[in-house]
Amino acid sequence: MLHRCRWLCCFWPATPKRRSRLGPSPVPSPAPSPLPSPKLTASRSHERIGHVTVTKTLVVSEDKNLVNQYQVIKQIGEGSTGTVVCAKNLDDDRLYALKMVSKQQLTGSQPGAPDVYKTVREVVTMGKLGRHPNIVTLYEVIDDPVSDWLYLVLEYLPHGALDVVLDSRKAGQMSEDEIRSIMLDVVEGVNYIHSRRIVHRDLKPDNLLLTGDNHIKIADFGVAQFCHRPSDSLASGSPATLSPSKSRRSRRFSGTPAFASPELISDPNGTWDRRGIDIWAVGITLYRMVHGTMPFRGRSIIDNYASIAQDGADPALVSVSAASPHGRLSPELKDLLMRMLDRDPVTRITAEQMMAHPWISSHRQSSSSIHPPT
Repeated sequence: MLHRCRWLCCFWPATPKRRSRLGPSPVPSPAPSPLPSPKLTASRSHERIGHVTVTKTLVVSEDKNLVNQYQVIKQIGEGSTGTVVCAKNLDDDRLYALKMVSKQQLTGSQPGAPDVYKTVREVVTMGKLGRHPNIVTLYEVIDDPVSDWLYLVLEYLPHGALDVVLDSRKAGQMSEDEIRSIMLDVVEGVNYIHSRRIVHRDLKPDNLLLTGDNHIKIADFGVAQFCHRPSDSLASGSPATLSPSKSRRSRRFSGTPAFASPELISDPNGTWDRRGIDIWAVGITLYRMVHGTMPFRGRSIIDNYASIAQDGADPALVSVSAASPHGRLSPELKDLLMRMLDRDPVTRITAEQMMAHPWISSHRQSSSSIHPPT
């Protein structure tokens, strides 16, 4: 039985270069001047989307530093659709990530439109997913009916993203056992997402967040996609079971270019299995952990696209079968990486098959936390 490796803290950068993002966490630092708790929980009328509670705003301060019982402490991020802040729940004295999104920008809805949250992709997706130890939890959605704002109350993970760890490492500093500790969590999460008939579409180290006990949680479902036919089976392992989406939104490119799969670039509206997008992206992440670099390093996005989409073996991927900066890789890891980066989505390995792969399955029984060195 493999014990989780001690790997993160000794290489953690003194000043993180990326923001901390998104479970409740004890308050580590003093909040702004305390306000009496409004104790609004008992007076709310609740709706639900899956496991997610939906409420209306009962209190919003003019400067938006208080939204219902959540008191804003600091901004921790900003995206294309809104701002992410760290907020303290005055009812339970814990920290959450409050993501403030524009309803008009996401859905085209005007302020006052009813039940807009039911059309916000991230809300619907995370509501259907429920709770899983390797997925960031969405606890509550607060809809302000008289303004453009929708507030997503998410798990707060102050330790940042895997990308920070990888940026702080030199090539070869992450051992195969350390890499496997990360991949165990990622594969468990992706397999669960696919079992719920959902494709993430933007998996990358930036969206793999670290918990306090150094496990991985998948975040940011803003471009996730559902399967359109309930009869489609994601658990069957057959690449032909998923129908391509015909919606207008699915035809637009979503995700991060460096992690885009060949079929997404060359045949975005084809009949290939959408799950392969996620597998390829996790394969790129695995390659980076093994080699310390990205496999496709063109001078521009167009050059990268050309390299990713080309037929035949890419020289960067051929190096997988040779060695890594820290010595020879196990045959099992080489095999898994090559199957994840298979250019053909029909023969590319699935998440379910990854769970049964020897490099993963032989160590899945180890559930201990990854403890930093003392």
